[in-house]
Amino acid sequence: MNIKETILVGVVCLVCGGTVQAQTEQWQFQGYSIGADASGAAYAPMGAMPDVVRINSTYYMYYIAKYGSANAIWYASSPDMINWTVEDTIMTASLDPANRIYNLGGPGILKLANGDYRLFYRTSQDVTFPDEPLFHIRSMISSDGIHFTHEGIRVEIQPYQADSYFKSASHPAVYKDMNGDTKAIITGRDSTMDIGSPAGLYTASSADEGLTWTDFAPLYEKCHDPVVILDSAGIYHMYTSYLGTSHREAVSTDGINWPVTADSMAMKQGAILLDEGSTTYVIADLGAAVKSNGEIVLYSNYKPLGPGAWVDIAYYYFGGYTGMTETSASEEIRVYPNPATEMLVIELKESDAADFCLIMDMKGSIVSKQNLTGQKTIVDVSALPGGIYSLVVQNRNDQTTHRIVLYN
Repeated sequence: MNIKETILVGVVCLVCGGTVQAQTEQWQFQGYSIGADASGAAYAPMGAMPDVVRINSTYYMYYIAKYGSANAIWYASSPDMINWTVEDTIMTASLDPANRIYNLGGPGILKLANGDYRLFYRTSQDVTFPDEPLFHIRSMISSDGIHFTHEGIRVEIQPYQADSYFKSASHPAVYKDMNGDTKAIITGRDSTMDIGSPAGLYTASSADEGLTWTDFAPLYEKCHDPVVILDSAGIYHMYTSYLGTSHREAVSTDGINWPVTADSMAMKQGAILLDEGSTTYVIADLGAAVKSNGEIVLYSNYKPLGPGAWVDIAYYYFGGYTGMTETSASEEIRVYPNPATEMLVIELKESDAADFCLIMDMKGSIVSKQNLTGQKTIVDVSALPGGIYSLVVQNRNDQTTHRIVLYN
């Protein structure tokens, strides 16, 4: 079973004896992609905010590091998403603290219909604590993903644009949905929020591949710095940091409709939990990409606990799920195939291990209910629209919930 299949078949939660045991995706630290702890051609004094794209047969990582005393967007190349070579700068920020392109970061790239590449980034002038940067989003254009020409402001903020939706807009994840339309998930604070309050994620649409943006709408509170990828099974994954204390994932079958809440996920180095509030190593700003074999690789900023700039960009592989005990009820139940098209098979270790099952859509509405008979029950799902669902298997005392994907 490859990594994407493992993710899709995973159990979401388990309720046993009236208590809830959350089950969380676990991603394990593997090493350094770029930075002070990387070796050879991947060495750099620092690295942060990675975004990865494949151009022809080469992977390119766009990230933030210093060029002299200025922030800069750099790029690195790799044949396999693991072994990287630091190449050169894409752009360098202004050295003038009053310039709106002084505090530079959050690169994200989009391939356009004509084969060009549009790179988005967030930037602000310098500010003094406790004030916060007035981030806004700009873009550059390139025919090869290496040599870029500045275009201008893509998402402006108040007070520079009085009717702007945002007081702050930063670090966008820009992608094409299943219809080929351009979408974004933006870190920001809308016009109703105070600067200093926790940022959130907002969806947006563009009819001209990112030059102008409309249809802003809140998605998830207290999250920031998202990345969106399309896996080899046609499922969209959004990864994000949450409140500086954890990370979240949400999945969508069309890149348009996202679940009401995002699932918790754990980034770990051995048994050590990694996040922005870690007491050992601190990570943030996730990146992600899909290898040619379908495996998803995550990236993050990485540094030891304490003040100072980000030191490395680290990478992670999927490492299973946490939160399950050895005697959990899920070991008594198999659900397959997943993804499915016409039918699901629910196989019980014992014939009386469960009573019935429910299928719920992403809004929590029950769309199917069926009694379970014997050790194996076939559930007809051919009439359900394609999408992501929760399958709840219930007995007298316990229930297990499985995430399932239907292609209909």
